[in-house]
Amino acid sequence: MKRVAIAVLWGLSGVAAAAAPGAPSFQQVEAVRIALIECRLTDPAEVLDQAALGSLAELRAMAMHEPDFWSALATTEMAAVAVLRSASRFEMSDVYAAACTAEQTAGMRSALPRMRAADPVVVRDAAWVPFLTAGGEYLGVGLGFARQNGAWRWSFWENHVLARSADSHALSMQVGMLLDVDDDDFAASCFTDVRPAPEPDSEWEKRLADGGDAYDDASNALGAAQRLAALRLAEGRGEPPSATAKVILAEILLRSLDFANAPPAGSAQWRRRIERSERLLADARPAPIDWLRMAPLLVWLARAHESPISGLPFDPRLANAYLNLAASSNDAGVLEMIASPEPWTTELPSDSFHFEMPSEATACNDPARNSRGAASR
Repeated sequence: MKRVAIAVLWGLSGVAAAAAPGAPSFQQVEAVRIALIECRLTDPAEVLDQAALGSLAELRAMAMHEPDFWSALATTEMAAVAVLRSASRFEMSDVYAAACTAEQTAGMRSALPRMRAADPVVVRDAAWVPFLTAGGEYLGVGLGFARQNGAWRWSFWENHVLARSADSHALSMQVGMLLDVDDDDFAASCFTDVRPAPEPDSEWEKRLADGGDAYDDASNALGAAQRLAALRLAEGRGEPPSATAKVILAEILLRSLDFANAPPAGSAQWRRRIERSERLLADARPAPIDWLRMAPLLVWLARAHESPISGLPFDPRLANAYLNLAASSNDAGVLEMIASPEPWTTELPSDSFHFEMPSEATACNDPARNSRGAASR
């Protein structure tokens, strides 16, 4: 049976899926935002999609049946299972609450009251709901929904920050916060005297119903919806134009040059795609953008405008501007890249540069942590 990570589950508290609208309703989306803060879900079967429900069912089965706690479970699974066994509560709403508090940081949950949802973007049976800062910046975070049996079902929460500015830096550090589990402290706090499985069964996984590949099947449509959301927010459709959305869209356009169906390097279509991304970057440059994530691509563009073989205009002044933007990240790896004399090639640089996010130390039985998100409202 294919296992789906419990990290895709977060959302919805006591709100049924809409009958069959063209997009998830405002009420559904707002309920998700509140539920992420509170880590509460009254009836998961009413609101979650097939894959998310399957993940919850799997976690419940682990808590009830897995006899080999220390060897068979991942750390976050251990945390949720320990809570469920300690309380001797195994309803799906309890499973959701345990999984949410084990996976979601209090920092992320405290950031959500200061964000709002933009209009959903629908592609076939997938919907992406971008979340914006109070100032209208799009950081790349949001909610995914799937249309199943004519109703919108909530799929997952994505908090991976793709762009930010000086204005949204502090908020991005909260919404993108990671969970740091120190093995010794976590085990001492969470796993001492863990109760045994109430119904031990070493073959429980064989009897668990397969949740199917609904999430995987919708991933292409969801990715298209995310790209379309960046386009709409960059162009100011439905919201004022977002400089961070322009940066996200510029990265999408440049990275798409590596796609299987990308235009040939040096072709007119290839150059037009680069020119479009450069217009977006030019529009975003007056904003106080954090250029770290884009830095490798900025260096690549700079080298292209210095190279006689790139097919792009020879423009040392523009190249220098790109290098200055990249250098503003003050990242040692970026500065080394700028100083490198390597010639330009059509091969795009690695996409391994990401914003460094703080980590939140946690313990699964820390009542203060489990209440901080709700208290922040």
